Amino acid sequence: MRRSLAALAALCALACVLDVFDVPAAHAVFADEVPAKVPPASPGSAATKERAAQKKAAPSQGRVWFAEAAAWVRGDDLDRSAVRHVHVDLLNVTMSGATGKHDGNFRIWLQLPKRVRLETREMGNTPLTERQVKVLDGEQMWIHTKVGGWARQHATGSEGMRAIRQMQKDRDDFAKLTRFLTLRDLAGPGVRFTDAQQVSFASGHLKGAWMKVRRIAPGGGRMAFLFAGRKDAQGSWHATAPHAVLVPANAQAGTPVEHYVLNGWRRVGKRNLPRRVQRFTQSPKAKLQDGTSKNGHFVRTLLAHPIALRLNTPAPKGTFAAGFPALVGETTKAPAVPKER
Repeated sequence: MRRSLAALAALCALACVLDVFDVPAAHAVFADEVPAKVPPASPGSAATKERAAQKKAAPSQGRVWFAEAAAWVRGDDLDRSAVRHVHVDLLNVTMSGATGKHDGNFRIWLQLPKRVRLETREMGNTPLTERQVKVLDGEQMWIHTKVGGWARQHATGSEGMRAIRQMQKDRDDFAKLTRFLTLRDLAGPGVRFTDAQQVSFASGHLKGAWMKVRRIAPGGGRMAFLFAGRKDAQGSWHATAPHAVLVPANAQAGTPVEHYVLNGWRRVGKRNLPRRVQRFTQSPKAKLQDGTSKNGHFVRTLLAHPIALRLNTPAPKGTFAAGFPALVGETTKAPAVPKER
């Protein structure tokens, strides 16, 4: 017994000298010894929280694509403030809606959120003769015609109320169109850009291959964007010109599905502007008997050719009041509609 204990003590002393018990696990003494795995960080650990914070702070692919397209549209315009003043000229406009079909050249001033001035003129490139001017300031509205001059639209009568409500809708539609032409005021607090993906359409007004991004705003505001794109040397895609804005139906507001299609982008001043804007509307009545619907059931309700757009340049004093000159800063002849390329 004493000999066994003495032998064991000698072995322990030899092990201490050779440092056998201090061999790291990564350099195991035996070839078949597997190093122990490092346990993953617990959900509440500092490393896990840091990784989660980094992932949350990183912009989504959809937000990156939207920002790239917005920068492309902005061009050399350094102003990124909220849009309050808008002046846009639209040539050869064909617009249809609840009040019928309207044709002409439109000159529009907006002072958001309440004011709008709409001047409609003869279609085409003939000398401009004033057809009608409408001015809306909140609930007050005036109409100027060549024959009758200025006339106040009163909200007390049914006809005047209908005219005011329609003009308020037109104001909001023009403001929405401005946002789509500029991609401004669409990325505010709480807005998310998700579902970034490559999509393609074989036919119809959306025909082509595009980069799709879905926008979700607080309060349920939803829409999707189709962007053209380019691939860099590393194979990554980057968004450029917007091709379409897809707005779903809103049952509460009574609005149908709308597709705004923007074609023929070119540089106008500091910004990029499309040569042609179209709106395709899908009415619930256009659905088939089995409840399905197809792109072919969209109807074009707007065609316009933007030739000028100014943002945050206040309109001339008195623009939104009756008695102001019927045509503001008018030239004697309308410029030609830009040719398609």
